[in-house]
Amino acid sequence: MVRFLAAGCVTLPLLGAVLALASAVAGAPPEHEVLSRGGHSIAYRSAYTPNLFGPIAPTTSLAGARCEAWLQLHTEACPDTALPSQFWPELQDTPDSLYVGVLAYCDMTPEHFNVEVGDGTILTLHCHWSAPWINLTRPPMGVVGQPITQLVVVSTAGWTPGKYWVYREDRVERWLSDQVETSLLGAVDIGKQA
Repeated sequence: MVRFLAAGCVTLPLLGAVLALASAVAGAPPEHEVLSRGGHSIAYRSAYTPNLFGPIAPTTSLAGARCEAWLQLHTEACPDTALPSQFWPELQDTPDSLYVGVLAYCDMTPEHFNVEVGDGTILTLHCHWSAPWINLTRPPMGVVGQPITQLVVVSTAGWTPGKYWVYREDRVERWLSDQVETSLLGAVDIGKQA
């Protein structure tokens, strides 16, 4: 019995060290698009505005998104004019579009960000990256800026009318398991377009 315990006390730490070394050597898994079972990827565009640092609830109106951006920076009501020149002047309000403002904690390139519709009425904005289990590099030191708001524009053409729930998923992928945090950004009604 004593020999068995002694062998276990030696073997378990040695096995842990071998696994840690293997994960460090293996590095991070390859980057790829994230999709849920039954979900499909959809195209999106994104735009940002400097000095805007808060989320914007999902809306089918670019004017509504601009007004919410205005209210983050001002206490008075939204003006009828001037908003298009201050917030996302490169965008035009288009029918069959969904606008959602998310804090850009991650790289918004296709390698690290994708949008999917799944389970009928769920829209998920996936922010993802790969990482090794053991990271031997030191993070850079210095000042880190506050994340800016990215406006994500998604076409809703062809969607079934109804209430859609919009989520943001932040995912760190590692070999064998992932670290995932999901948050509800809001709900929006997509109606029949004339």
